[in-house]
Amino acid sequence: MVHEGTTTESPALAVQAHVKYVQSLDTKKDELDYWLTEHLRLNGVYWGLVALHLLGQADALPRQETIDFVFSCQHENGGFGAAPGHDAHMLSTVSAVQILAMVDALDDLDTRGHGKAKVEKYIADLQDSNTGSFYGDEWGEEDTRFLYGALNALSLLGALSRINLDKAVSHIQSCANFDGGYGAKPGAETHSGQILTCLAALSIANRLDVVDEEKLGSWLSERQTPSGGFNGRPEKKEDVCYSWWVLASLAILKRTHWIDRDALITFILSSQDSENGGLSDRPGDMVDVWHTCFGLAGLSLLQYPGMVPVNPDMESSLESTRDCTPVSINKNIPLLCTVCPEAPRFSDVSHLLTHIASKGHLHHETQTKLKSHQDIAASMTLQQYESWYKANGIEALLVERMKAKQKKEAAKTSRTRDSTPSVILKSRRKSKRGSNKTKVKAEQDDMTQDYPLFPGFFPSEIDAEVDEEFPSGDMLSLKGQVWPGMGKMDLANDDMKRTRNQRKPNSVIEKMKHISEGIEPTQVVMTPDLEVERVKGVYDSSSPIPGQEEETPKKTVRPKRKRSQALAEISVNVPRRASRRPGRRNGQSKVKASPEESNGDSILPIAANTTSLRHGNDVFRDNDDDGVPGKPP
Repeated sequence: MVHEGTTTESPALAVQAHVKYVQSLDTKKDELDYWLTEHLRLNGVYWGLVALHLLGQADALPRQETIDFVFSCQHENGGFGAAPGHDAHMLSTVSAVQILAMVDALDDLDTRGHGKAKVEKYIADLQDSNTGSFYGDEWGEEDTRFLYGALNALSLLGALSRINLDKAVSHIQSCANFDGGYGAKPGAETHSGQILTCLAALSIANRLDVVDEEKLGSWLSERQTPSGGFNGRPEKKEDVCYSWWVLASLAILKRTHWIDRDALITFILSSQDSENGGLSDRPGDMVDVWHTCFGLAGLSLLQYPGMVPVNPDMESSLESTRDCTPVSINKNIPLLCTVCPEAPRFSDVSHLLTHIASKGHLHHETQTKLKSHQDIAASMTLQQYESWYKANGIEALLVERMKAKQKKEAAKTSRTRDSTPSVILKSRRKSKRGSNKTKVKAEQDDMTQDYPLFPGFFPSEIDAEVDEEFPSGDMLSLKGQVWPGMGKMDLANDDMKRTRNQRKPNSVIEKMKHISEGIEPTQVVMTPDLEVERVKGVYDSSSPIPGQEEETPKKTVRPKRKRSQALAEISVNVPRRASRRPGRRNGQSKVKASPEESNGDSILPIAANTTSLRHGNDVFRDNDDDGVPGKPP
């Protein structure tokens, strides 16, 4: 190893030695240290993967085995443990999401894991609804590290809306100290590591406006020691890992020029093991993957030759996180939409772009354009929106996002092409139909002799060879009426446009026209015995065959209802019960009068039930019992 002060020039970065060191970490299962650090296993995979990405060796670890190990650590609640069988924890879950983002496997959370929604819910449920802080696990440990981890992972998953960002920002503000720095919780001492977690969280939330940048930048720049390295607090020893914690904070504040760059590079490179690989906390000590990761991240921030750029907000390479979270760029864009009636606000640029590309936003934008011709307020709103759209380069961001998505899909396709043969689509191809070698008697052979058939119903020699065309000019353009705003949002690729506009080739349309001209507009009427009864035109009336006409059913004449006698024409001296009234179906049997009795004066039938009661008052006689049938006088 190279010890401090043994050389005046910075040694070269031993790239291959560091790659081999990271690759060998999982081969030391017979060593005690391997099992003593099991509680950091998933985090260690993340640190090693970041180191390889920064060295430009992203494929040095087996991708599929890495993904398999990550999912072996997941729990039913969506969280991840440090190793298989360990309890789920915020830090392990964040590392799992970061690993899947770097190997382009976030979609596997839905296909292999318990779903993105469960991971998002697990993280969001760890937020304290009162203070806005986050717990590390179900036991309630609080730290700003957990808050930053939650925002980091949810930003990668595009789910920042699941948490209360305003309360999270308020909690970070409550952790601020008089020196401009931040502690692990309100009232705690300022620490370089906690400063980065708070700054990066505020950067993701687009709330750096609450930071005292001058005071904090001064405190951070004072962390550089005479050896060139940084310490975490005043009067402490320098450590390679603070090359990341301090320098990333200065990068977010855009004040990396406040420190001695060359001295820091010399300190970091002096802490490496050039023969066996890896970096230690300071020159002469044992190497480990933690200091290897953050020492290389510091060199990346210092723009050391050959290093892949790193994202100071996400603790990952820019290349691996650009497709997932465009939150560290264009932070000055006002994250709101002035066209939509609700005037929604957004937590990051990613959510803003998703909204602008939505159908609902395009609908409101179109409505505003239509109203702007007559409504002054709509015209001013549209003018303000278009100025914001052009000034912030929203269209370029949308195009870049679509290209990144296509690149991501192409990478997935290329990984599966090794096991499946590729298919080449030509602009013109010929396909044969009905070319079976075995001669089989077709069903239509017996039918065509007796009955006319629809041309083209069965394959024939005429259409044995079909010419399929794929014209590119016509079918790739938008069909129908094009409204304002549709053209710039038509970001579909050629294959997507072809699928969207399934139009028949011109040759097929011409053939269909030719066939239709040879069709006779006739209809064959068959008997139940499959005999031709007659042939008629399809436009003829549907009259029956002569001799088979059915008799027109006679119209039944309904008897006229007998007009009821007017009340004024009824004699008041005639009892009401003598009136002809239809019998009631009350189950009462009635006794018919004998012929002898019928010759008498009484024309009323005698009721079997002599206990019937009167109901109501009789309008034709006094309300007494006289004249009531069945009642003795």
